[in-house]
Amino acid sequence: MHLLVVFTGGTIGSSETDGVLAAGAGGTRRLLQLYAQSPRARAGVTFDTIEPVTTLSENMSVEKWNRLLAALRAVDVTAYDGIIVTHGTDTLGYTAALLDWLWRGSPLPLWLVSAGLSLDDPASNGVPNFVQAVEGIADGTLGVWVAWQTAAGEQRRIPGYALRQCDLYTDEMQAAAGVIAPAVPEQPRLYALPRPLQSVVLCVRPYPGIDYAAIQPGAAVKAVLHEGYHAATAPCEGVSSLPAFAARCRERGIAVYLAPVKPHAPVYQSADELRRAGVQSLSGMTFETAYARLVAAYSQPDPARWLCENAPQS
Repeated sequence: MHLLVVFTGGTIGSSETDGVLAAGAGGTRRLLQLYAQSPRARAGVTFDTIEPVTTLSENMSVEKWNRLLAALRAVDVTAYDGIIVTHGTDTLGYTAALLDWLWRGSPLPLWLVSAGLSLDDPASNGVPNFVQAVEGIADGTLGVWVAWQTAAGEQRRIPGYALRQCDLYTDEMQAAAGVIAPAVPEQPRLYALPRPLQSVVLCVRPYPGIDYAAIQPGAAVKAVLHEGYHAATAPCEGVSSLPAFAARCRERGIAVYLAPVKPHAPVYQSADELRRAGVQSLSGMTFETAYARLVAAYSQPDPARWLCENAPQS
């Protein structure tokens, strides 16, 4: 079995110097060395490696996404049995969602692997996660997956479109409940992207007393993704409300979206007001997936076409 490992940095690719973790200080290749020493290493597995991005994932950006996507687009899919992408945990949910949307339909399974602690720490789950990814590829299951071993030793295999950010203070990855698996295209959407991704989506999180008048989308913004409360609601009273903000955005040609939205949930009065104000609900997906799809769609000349399940294919 021949695999491609795509290093991007993160804790799993970091080394500690004077108590400070930094990506790219020799930590990447060490993962393969430790895997080879593991009693769970699969015999006969060979690896090629590339490193299009080296960053701690809190510094992941749309420009770095473009470098990662360009590297994946250049892969000869006939040369490998699968791909493993190493990544930091902070923004793993966003990159997993993006790759799930754009790589879905590929004949190569793609796994994302991260670590809660650096490989210098004996308690790190980096190698067990890598082992799970290798075994997952050997199983032949297609799609985009995230491997995660919990502190209790539980092995989690999480679909890329369903990954939530780490639970607060536990550093554990898990799948969101109630999300809907996207349709599988005939060919990965990645190859049909006419333009690179751009930073064109502004995210807004609600809180009691939010002043929408203070939120001024920049000139490059083409869409706003507003996080909803768990009942798919948001502030709707007064002149400083989401409907009023949406009206201002509409005057500038900026679309406003709400996510996450639970399918078939009761419709509250405020949610109905949002609908009538033109705020579009993105149902059945995580906030991270909504953001990734909006970035991919609004970077193209025909975003509405790219947002649909049957997005353009090569």
